[in-house]
Amino acid sequence: QSVLGVIHPVTINGWNRGVRVAVAPDYPQGDDSGKMTFGTAVFTKGLDDSNDGNWHHRYYRLGKPTGKSNGIANNVQVFARRHPCPWISIGKLGQLQELIDGNYPATQFEFGVKYNQSVLGVI
Repeated sequence: QSVLGVIHPVTINGWNRGVRVAVAPDYPQGDDSGKMTFGTAVFTKGLDDSNDGNWHHRYYRLGKPTGKSNGIANNVQVFARRHPCPWISIGKLGQLQELIDGNYPATQFEFGVKYNQSVLGVI
């Protein structure tokens, strides 16, 4: 939650190890209007460089780490709201064009994939 009370949406994913919670979409960072760049905040737990049982925070700009961090982030508030419609499994990636041409036109549906471990069952 920002200083203005805004709740930032996040993307949650796993990779080979650990969990990542990334603020998405990117937002303007910096305190000088002429020098702002777009970036994000990422919270991680269980990665090779921080496998101590804590959540860690880091800032990224233009896809690269800034070297700046707010450190341990275990006490960052988490918010949730129900999806207007739950995710349903509709097929496999190899069927995507067929699915879009059939019962799931891209003009009416949002798509998600579940891959690479998805340690939290996240789509």
